Parts: sequence; C-alpha cells; structure tokens
Amino acid sequence: MEWDKTYGGTDRDELKIVRHTSDGGYIMGGTSLSGISGDKTKASRGDRDFWVIKVDAAGAIEWNKVYGGNGADRLAALEQTSDGGYILGGSSNSGNNGNKSDPTRGGFDYWVVKINAKGKVQWDQTVGGSADDNLGDIIQTSDGAYLLGGSSSSNKSGNKSENARGENDYWIVKLSSKGRQQWDKTYGGNASDALNALLQTNDGGYLLGGGSTSPVSGDKTSPQKFFCITDCHFYFWVVKVDATGNQEWDKTYGAVDGYFGQTIGEMVHAPDGGYLLGGDSDAGANFDKSEPNRRKFSDYRDYWVVKIDPLGTIQWDKTLGGDGDERFGALLATQDGGFLVGGRSETYLSHDKTEPKRDNSVNYGDYWVVKLNATGTKLWDKTFGGSEGDLLTSMDNTSNGGYILGGYSDSPISGDKTEANVGNFDYWIVKTQGETCTTPTPSITLTRMANTYTGDVPSTLYLGYGPESILLTASGGTTYSWSPASGLSNTNTAETLFSPTEAGIYTFTVTIGNGTCTATKSVTITVKDVRCGSKLTKVMLCHKGQMICLADEAVKAHLKNHPEDRLGECLAEVPALTLTETNKLKVYPNPFTSSTIISFTLKDSEEYTVEVYEFTGMLMQRWPNAKGKPGQHIRLQWAPQKAQRGMYVVKLITKDGVQNVQVIRE
Repeated sequence: MEWDKTYGGTDRDELKIVRHTSDGGYIMGGTSLSGISGDKTKASRGDRDFWVIKVDAAGAIEWNKVYGGNGADRLAALEQTSDGGYILGGSSNSGNNGNKSDPTRGGFDYWVVKINAKGKVQWDQTVGGSADDNLGDIIQTSDGAYLLGGSSSSNKSGNKSENARGENDYWIVKLSSKGRQQWDKTYGGNASDALNALLQTNDGGYLLGGGSTSPVSGDKTSPQKFFCITDCHFYFWVVKVDATGNQEWDKTYGAVDGYFGQTIGEMVHAPDGGYLLGGDSDAGANFDKSEPNRRKFSDYRDYWVVKIDPLGTIQWDKTLGGDGDERFGALLATQDGGFLVGGRSETYLSHDKTEPKRDNSVNYGDYWVVKLNATGTKLWDKTFGGSEGDLLTSMDNTSNGGYILGGYSDSPISGDKTEANVGNFDYWIVKTQGETCTTPTPSITLTRMANTYTGDVPSTLYLGYGPESILLTASGGTTYSWSPASGLSNTNTAETLFSPTEAGIYTFTVTIGNGTCTATKSVTITVKDVRCGSKLTKVMLCHKGQMICLADEAVKAHLKNHPEDRLGECLAEVPALTLTETNKLKVYPNPFTSSTIISFTLKDSEEYTVEVYEFTGMLMQRWPNAKGKPGQHIRLQWAPQKAQRGMYVVKLITKDGVQNVQVIRE
C-alpha cells in the first residue's frame, strides 16, 4: 500500500465509484447525507445527494461538489468523458429544484448530470415513467452519446415507450451527447429482472448484465436453474443487443441450493474478446458453478466470476472466498491481461484468503482483493482495513501499474487506515503500489502433429504430405498473447495450433507476461506446397536434380532408399543465378497427364511472358505479361482442358530472348 485517504462529513457518506483521471489524479463519487462539515464544503440539497470529490495524484482534494434536489438522489455511476468532463448517473425522486431542472416522472427516475472538468453542471436530464426507475450504470458510447441502464417497474409513460414485462425489467435509454433521448428498450420476463452493468461490445452493440428471477417468458429465452413460483432466487442474466437495442441473445447462469441466488454486479472486457461477469454466490458446485462454496455457515457467500466468450458460452468460472462471508463489490480488467476481483470480506485466514482480518468483530469486514490471470488462476490476494467496517465498492488501474481501491469505512486510525474517521461512514480510498515482477524468459517449442518422416526440420511443413499442422507451445510466464492471429487456434493460451492452407513463410510472436513484466519471442515456420498430379493428390520430390511426382504411399519408401532426395522442387540443388546467367525454363512432370508445372527464376528485374503452343503452331494459352524481381522464382500450373494428347512447346520470352521446352501430354 502506498497511501490511503479518508474523506467525509459528520453524517453518512458512501462512496460508490472511483476512477483514475487523465491528469493523473482521481475522481470519486457516491451518496452523502452530510451537511457542510469535515471535507464537505457544500450544503446538502435535500435528503441525500450526489457527492463528487476530485483529488490529485497524491489524494489531495482539488474540489468537491454536491448535486441534488429536495428529495433523495443516489449516485450509481461516474465516468470521465471524451471532452475531459464527467458524466454522473443515479436515481432521484427530487422535483425541479437545486441542481435538478426537471420534475419527477413518477417515483424514482434515472437522473443524469453532465459536468465539466471543474465540476460545473453543463446539463442534466431526468428519464423515467410513472413508477420507480432505478439506474444501475451509464457508459459513454463510441459515437459520443450515452447509454443508461437500470431497472424499471413503469409501464408505458413519461420517457418509457414500452409496457413492463413483469415486476421489474431491464430498461436501457440512449441519450445524445447533449442529453436528448434517442430511443429506449425494455427487456424482461414475468417476474423481477434487475440490471446493474453495461458494456459496449466490439461490434457496436451492448451487453446488459444483472439478475433475474423470471422463468422463460417475455424477452427471457434462457430458463432458470430451478423451477419456482414464489420467493425465487436471482440468477445471472446477460442480454446481448445490437447498436439500436434489438435483442440478439440472452443467457442465464447460476447454481442452486443457496439462500441468496446470484446477481451480476459488474462486467469487464476480456483480452480474447469475451467477457468476465462478477457477483457473489452461496451455492454449491452444480449447474454452471464448478466449485463448491467455501462457507462455514449455510448463508455465507463467496465471490463468483464467470468467463464467457463473445456468444455467451461459459469458458470457465471461479469461486473465491474463505470460511466467512464475502460480498462482491467490484471487478477490474488489469493492464497485464488479468483481472482483479474485490469486495468485502469477514473471513479469517482460510481457503483463498491468505491474510488475517483487520477488524475486531465477526460482523464487520475489510477490503479484500484477489488477482487472477487471464485463465482464472489465482495469483495473489490482499486485505486492507481498520478495526471497524470497511466495504469496497470500486477499483481502477493507475498509471504506475498499481490500483486505486475505493469504498466506505467507519474505522478509526487502525490496521491499514492512517486517517481518523470524520463522521458515520466516510469515503476511503487506498492506493496500492505497482506490482513487482520478474521479467520472463520466454521459449517456444514446435511439435508437428504427425510423425511422418519428411527429412526436414520441425519448423517446415509440407502441404500435401506428412503433418499439415504444428503445435506451438510457449513457456516462461503466466499469461500469453500470440500475434498475428490468422491461422492460429488460440491467441491467449500457452499452446496454439497452426494449420496453414497456403504455402509461405509465417512468423509468429508471443508476448509472455509475468505480472506487469513482459517479454517476447518469435518463431518462423516455412510452409511448402508439394502437391502435384492432375488432382494434386501426388507428392513432388527432387530426385537427382529432376522433379518427380509420386503417389503419397510411395514417398516414405522413396525417401528411405534415397535419403539425399528432398520434398518439393529442386531449388536447393540449383545454384543461385548471377547476372551473367540466363533464365532457366523447366517443365515438370514431363510427360504429364492432366497438369504440369512451368518453373523458372529471373536473373534481374525484368518483364516476362509465358506461352504454350501446339506442335503445329496453334497458341493454346498465354499468361498476362508480368514483371518480376531479381532472383524471383516463378511457378505456373498448366492444366489444359481441351488439349489433346501429343507434343506442345512452352515458350518463355524475356529481354534475353526466347526459351523453348517441349512437353508431352499422355
């Protein structure tokens, strides 16, 4: 831990979100009941208000602002925007007073406030229907607009264009960059559906995440894990929509036999194009949950994260906890391709928790963060707290490879807390140091996926004979990223399979990570096409300086009897051309039945033309004029459809003159 800071007034102040800002500082926001007192220099507007604090890189306050009306205003989301300002989002039942310019639409409404870099209000917007609408998240979209998401019990009314599907539904609203509503969409089943998190996807659409108690009904096509009629548990529910909100698919994830169910709290992008979903669970290992609960008592929860691919298929899941109660608070994609999972823990040393509690009571908790690599393997965990209650709600990366952790605390100076409590609960942020690491020493091994003898090194493949794929295995780190991706089976695992379809020289580079330290290693694979014959089912070999075409089953014996021969053309046995040599035209096989290869190497940069004539002088085929580079090897295939059996003449025309080769079609 580098440092920690406490900010608060004399009443209850609960931090919801903290973010690293483009100037190297941090901005945090939450909900406050305090009046002017302690660090709060602005008066309360009503019951509770949005309270936003901007600090520098060392945590010193630069400004703090209060936003609210005469009712209850609860902040749920805060992000820095592309213009250097910030967008705030939450729920409000205030009228048009204080900072709120619109009246309430019903009960609670979505309330969005756009501020500049100094905290001055630029615009605000109230969005809602006739009942309660509670905002869970807000994101700035790639077009500079905003997407709001949360839960709604309103029917068609106010800003809501569709009726409710059940008790509560997912409700998203698209606003322009100036806050004007562009469209809205409702998604839900016939029970309760609560949206907490939004992501914009790589295809321009959106991923919506939260929890659902609905069976298959309405927009919900993915069933619950256990049929029930009343007092149903929540399960993770993800809905994928396109750029205009049209539903593409939905998925339900969860397990049974717990008391609380499972609800997505946050989602993040994964390096491979998939997503990591985060929440908590007190369920055992069943259905989508592969690991048992760590609980000591039946109602204790653990962190539960689920990794899905871009289409929603589960790739892995991870249960993290001790023998006490863990409540999920935040999820972060880290700069090294891994993940940080955080929240509140009441656990002593046990199971995944390697550090002791900081507080004195079984009913209070500490910040607890767990680092995972890209495939879900636990790397480390850390506990931060004082002698009372500390609840982590948000995390972000910092510029030096560390993390900023945020939440709220009523602990005095004790444990990891170096500043006194101001009132009831206060904002508490913790800055951790950048991760120390050892630079990895990468290596790559190649394994051809067949043992057929080819007489060549493992880094050479032959299309048409022997192994046509090769396994690349990297080692030396904890995370792996291969590039380019074309032709590889995976790009974010230690092992990847290369299966080429064309001849060429391919170079692949793997970036190996060990914490924040990385190193790269490259390997080059040569792919040669040795297919020949009328249907390209035979194998080309170089035998005593001449090209021959053998059946596949005859190649092994031939290479055993003639170990000096090689697969492919006789390029290795032909001396490199010098500027004084002429171009050498070759045609093979000769005689041929259905097709033959025309081959030559250019001595310098020059134009060339290739023609084939019947022996009587009739032109059969002419390839377009082309220009080659010095030393370039040209290989053309002639597979005549109408040519009769007999003799033909292949002509190569260059600036040095014309070369003729007679060829016979049998």
